[in-house]
Amino acid sequence: MRRTSSVVASLALVFAALIVAPSAVVSAHPTTVTPQGFNTTEWAWVVVRDGTSTYTPAAKDRGNASGAIDRVKVFALGVYEIKFKGEADLGGVAHVSVLGTKPRVCVITTWFSKGADELVDIDCFSRTGSPAAATFVASFLATDNESGKLGYLWADEPQAASGDYTAAGTWSFNSTGGTNLVDHESTGRYLVTLPNLGAFKGDVQVSAFVEFPTPVRIAPAGNVPYNGPLSVCDTAGWTEGGGDTNMYVSVDCRDVTGALTDSYFTMTFMQGLGLKGISGTGVAYGLADQPTTASYAAPSDYRFSAPAGTVHITRQGTGRYTVTFSAMPEGGAVLVSADTISARRCFVGSIDTAATPQKVTVRCIKFDGTPANSRFTIAYER
Repeated sequence: MRRTSSVVASLALVFAALIVAPSAVVSAHPTTVTPQGFNTTEWAWVVVRDGTSTYTPAAKDRGNASGAIDRVKVFALGVYEIKFKGEADLGGVAHVSVLGTKPRVCVITTWFSKGADELVDIDCFSRTGSPAAATFVASFLATDNESGKLGYLWADEPQAASGDYTAAGTWSFNSTGGTNLVDHESTGRYLVTLPNLGAFKGDVQVSAFVEFPTPVRIAPAGNVPYNGPLSVCDTAGWTEGGGDTNMYVSVDCRDVTGALTDSYFTMTFMQGLGLKGISGTGVAYGLADQPTTASYAAPSDYRFSAPAGTVHITRQGTGRYTVTFSAMPEGGAVLVSADTISARRCFVGSIDTAATPQKVTVRCIKFDGTPANSRFTIAYER
């Protein structure tokens, strides 16, 4: 984690360096929201393997807490709506990761409830920023279960003055009841403070959120729209506080050239649990912190599996890795974020749907598309 100024000047540098999300931008469609009750959790995920058609993904490529069937809708080239049936929630957090061999850029543009369903809108582009069909993984989580160590947020003030601001309330959660804060340190660089979630290392996932100036998307009351450039956001490291109980997460956002740029983003931190929230099973995460090592297990403080299992990383070549989740089945969803202060991107290459244990390939590149070794963090759910 890069050294920060005011809030955590005492923290040591921990780490040396895609993509976007919440329903903070509200759809103009009429919505009827079904509020969640106390200690309830909504989760859903989908793997989009056909980027050109409206369709229902195969059973191994979709899942949600209600057991309903999710659907993918294509509005235009590179413009998608994911319907997570039965998962409506007032807030929550959404993430997206590119899937495949093409270095696409996919960002979340909104998420919102409509009736009993949660809708997540995603726009995808070529590496250089032109609208393009893409394959990707999308995930949604909302909870009010105040146990375990879980925090998520939507950072909704891309150009806030330096100093902490409170993350957008409806889309911000801390399992200890703390108030999540965001500090805009400099262009494209942010420090997230998660009160009382320190002491364990856990996992971080980050996605870029881009608000495009289209007539069907409007800013919520009191929010000034920021129509910034297309962006990629990843973690630049995270650590517990020196002398306090907080978790601090650094986030870097870059444009398609790799230059730092201000951006909205979504972020999730979890320790000892996965993308399904408290007590969820069929989940795992791990940190790949040795980008040039041939084969190794993710460090114990940065891995988790339910049911119990190992998370092992094998380097296949420059910027190409295989992650084996020993206790996970075929199919499922994967999120990947680069973990570096360098201009790197990491995305999902493939997810095994035919054999166990689950083997996921990960690709890391420079912003010009050249393969490059990189640290990354990975989270799985099925």
